[in-house]
Amino acid sequence: MPIQTRIKYADFRKAVQLLAVLKGHTCSPYKGKKGSQYCFEFFHEGENEPFRIVCYHEDLRAKVVYSDDLKKVCDVLLETISEFQVAEKVLVTSDDYETIRYFRTISKGKIATGASFREVRDFLVHKTLRNLSRFHFEGDALQIPEHFFGIRFLTEGFVARAHKKNIFIHVWTINNKEDMKRLLHWGVDGIMTDYPDRLYETINN
Repeated sequence: MPIQTRIKYADFRKAVQLLAVLKGHTCSPYKGKKGSQYCFEFFHEGENEPFRIVCYHEDLRAKVVYSDDLKKVCDVLLETISEFQVAEKVLVTSDDYETIRYFRTISKGKIATGASFREVRDFLVHKTLRNLSRFHFEGDALQIPEHFFGIRFLTEGFVARAHKKNIFIHVWTINNKEDMKRLLHWGVDGIMTDYPDRLYETINN
């Protein structure tokens, strides 16, 4: 699944190669089939077949990082979280339901997870039908925008209903201080912003 990033290719390449060295792996970059696509094959020492391929693609619209094998990404992510002992400090999420479901299985529910697009959709349907008692969610948080294609998703009542189901609400992307104040007053559990200094000031004031 593609992930948008602001990292330039030169910096991304340095970071990937440094990570490979720290992990004791061999990293072999090569030019991808698409114009501005660059791929990195990771090899275990002494092996000829790559165990992971990560690609970087840049065009006029966006910079994107992705991997064709999401299960391997989940395996490596879990290994990294365990290695650095940060299981209680992270929340893992994916738009893809099967991917996040796989991660929940291999992590045995010990690491917090966010909702896939499908799970957010199901929550909205059940809320609209006033049937949340039948909504089953294996994760911990819904990460949603206030509006989507002109439709308001988030309300104070939405937050309250989610909390009754022990579901955290994280909102993106909030850059206006007044919006931050209003959402904090509603009781949201997390705010994603391009301006963390504004959020810091809002919380402390």
